[in-house]
Amino acid sequence: MTDPVTTEETAQSKIFANFIAQFQPQTLLPSVSAGLVTGVIAVIRGISYAALIFAGSLSGYLSIGVGMAIFSNVAMGIAVALLAPFPGIIATPLAAPTAVLAALAGAIAARMNGSYPPQEILLTVVAAIVISTVLAGLLLLVLGRFKLGNKIQLIPHPVIGGFMGATGVILLEGSLQVMTNVEFRLSQLSTYLQPEILPNWITGVICALILLIVADRYKHFLVIPGTLVVFIGIFYLGFLVTNTSFTDAKAQDWLLSFAIDEGQLWQPLMPAQFDGIHWPVILQNWDAIASVIFICVLELVLTKNGIESFVRQDINLNRTLEAVGLGNVIAGMGSGMAGNQALPSTILVSKMGASRCLTGIICALVSIAVLFLGPSLLSFFPRPVIGALSFYLGLSLVIQWVYQTWFQLDISEYLIIIASLIVIFAVGFLEGIAVGFAAQLILFLYNYAQREIITEDGNGIEPTTEMLPSFAVHARQEQTHQIKIWQLQGYIFFATANRLVEKFRQLLNTEQSQKPSYLIIDGSRLEGLDASGVLSFAKILRLAYQQGITIVYANLTPSAEHKLDRGQALETDNAYCQHFPDLEQALQWCHSQLLAHLRYN
Repeated sequence: MTDPVTTEETAQSKIFANFIAQFQPQTLLPSVSAGLVTGVIAVIRGISYAALIFAGSLSGYLSIGVGMAIFSNVAMGIAVALLAPFPGIIATPLAAPTAVLAALAGAIAARMNGSYPPQEILLTVVAAIVISTVLAGLLLLVLGRFKLGNKIQLIPHPVIGGFMGATGVILLEGSLQVMTNVEFRLSQLSTYLQPEILPNWITGVICALILLIVADRYKHFLVIPGTLVVFIGIFYLGFLVTNTSFTDAKAQDWLLSFAIDEGQLWQPLMPAQFDGIHWPVILQNWDAIASVIFICVLELVLTKNGIESFVRQDINLNRTLEAVGLGNVIAGMGSGMAGNQALPSTILVSKMGASRCLTGIICALVSIAVLFLGPSLLSFFPRPVIGALSFYLGLSLVIQWVYQTWFQLDISEYLIIIASLIVIFAVGFLEGIAVGFAAQLILFLYNYAQREIITEDGNGIEPTTEMLPSFAVHARQEQTHQIKIWQLQGYIFFATANRLVEKFRQLLNTEQSQKPSYLIIDGSRLEGLDASGVLSFAKILRLAYQQGITIVYANLTPSAEHKLDRGQALETDNAYCQHFPDLEQALQWCHSQLLAHLRYN
């Protein structure tokens, strides 16, 4: 018998040995390199996501948003690095939940503007983001703890497509707002054509298109960050050539601007500030909060599947749920924003041969350094470059889920993607997802209803000499047409049930010489039936009684038998209704009845 103490010591020794192995020169250098690169990418994307959320009337508090995003990099990065089942997973805020958080922040700001002090609006927005993040984390934790991971993978592909496509459109919209520092409204598109605004977003869109082309052509991990650095260099070269000062560039909205002092990048909510939070306003936006929670669950499944397909290794979904869930809870408690596994960065780590937990920790250390530096460094980032990154991400999603799926899916499923996208963009995420699920359900029911529910075996199985007495073998051919067999298959429900009755009516309309005396209904392949199915069998029984045809059930499951009995479709006291446990006994009974009739005649 193994000593428990020895087993525990062995496990601890293995963990310690693995930890020490990560600091060997041959593994340390790739981990440091990958951690630094992904850390810089995480910071740049964090700034971009913060600029999406804290835009328009909230743009003066952008530095607080950046602090929230960067802190989330730290909290989620360390939690996932230490607890994830696959080493080297990078976790940060991502585009999809950020798009909904941006809509949530914009809705709260629009509702409160003009009626409440700016500081209270800010506190309410931050509180809404915190609540969304903590609730999303708790749900992920519960799903992982109770091993419910497999239950959340049953999401139709068109629903995912509509959600991802709409996320891309919202990112495109938000990126224009980041580039110009002007709130985006369809009714006021002419604002974007004004001479002082037009150059900002045109420049950003051009940068995004270049980024899209370059990233598609060259698959190296340094392409995106390297291209962004080149863009920043070109901007400052332009400022130098045009003799534009740093102050003038900020005034013309070419650079990010902050409304708080340096050193205050991360400002978590404190209990003393709770009185300034307007909880009813947050409650009125419950649908957006629910959307964030749903999207975090959905995105975890998507990113986990993407990582698995790249590394060609199964990843424990329940442990992933727990790791990402705990990371979100910690991030939320520190006034961070919702996040998940970052698929591109995780793939990058794998490509660099640095799939170790140390890589994720180094990535988080980069964000810690930025938190200590404060907003002074971030003020040098050009708005069009930050907006271009969001525009690139949004355009990539639209191309993947709106353009490419046209060539991959049936027209009916593609239309579900478009319908979900339109409803999400025009109304909201929950409504669009609900429309997608409803449309997918209707499409499934329609397609399922087209399946043949009856496998008709001609006149049934001809009786063998073992089934018949020797004197009646010569009458075998004359008897078989009097026995009809229906082999049911699938699930009989409201969309298919009436076809049973119509099929039976067709049987009744055949020539008298071909009309059967017995109809055997074999339920060996029957998966189930609803109330409409039971009603159809009851109608068939009544019609059979009127025509002198005996209904013989065989191979019914206890559930089907119970439903038919309660619905008066299986009447054991009726001579025209019989029930047998299997098809062979049903056939033997029918043939014995026919033989008895022959003897009588």
